[in-house]
Amino acid sequence: MSLRGFFNSELGAPAAMVLVVRLIGAAAGFTLTVAVARALGAAGSGLYWLAMSVVSIAEIVGKLGVQDAALRFVSTAAAEGDWSRVAAIYRYALALVGGASAALAAAIAVFAPLIADSVFSDSNLIPVLRVAALLVPVQALMKLHSSLLKAIHRPVIATTLQFVGPPGAAALLIWVFGFTTPSTTVAVVTGSVAGSLF
Repeated sequence: MSLRGFFNSELGAPAAMVLVVRLIGAAAGFTLTVAVARALGAAGSGLYWLAMSVVSIAEIVGKLGVQDAALRFVSTAAAEGDWSRVAAIYRYALALVGGASAALAAAIAVFAPLIADSVFSDSNLIPVLRVAALLVPVQALMKLHSSLLKAIHRPVIATTLQFVGPPGAAALLIWVFGFTTPSTTVAVVTGSVAGSLF
């Protein structure tokens, strides 16, 4: 198959569109990083990224591996046109991921002083972690929905919602309103992800 034929095929056209969207998403992510660095400075950015590291770990645990399993089963059910089964898998995955990630968020909020002092030796991280805890279920559910959209052959929408919308909106808000505290910046990012999810 020629290169032109590939991009005109059923597989090639969506793949090319996803590639373009991912490139736009990378630009949006880079813009967010620059906006955070300029708004918070070195010390504030450090607190922001430490909190985001905790969120990333908690989000992976909170998904319980359900994301990949749901992708497989929903893809199969959708291919068979069994939409009632798709809906049942969706509800089950939503309950599992939502419940587990919410429990982890609560744990982070409660144990923020212990995490900040014992792990990072920085009590300034406590309020940032408590705000960042809200991002754990939101981010986990975003990743779940992105996988399910891919399972029903909506990769461009899934990629846009996950990689373009949240960082782009957050960067714009930070640039325009000039937020200068790590906690506020994390709240803006959380709100951007939640907005894209809804």
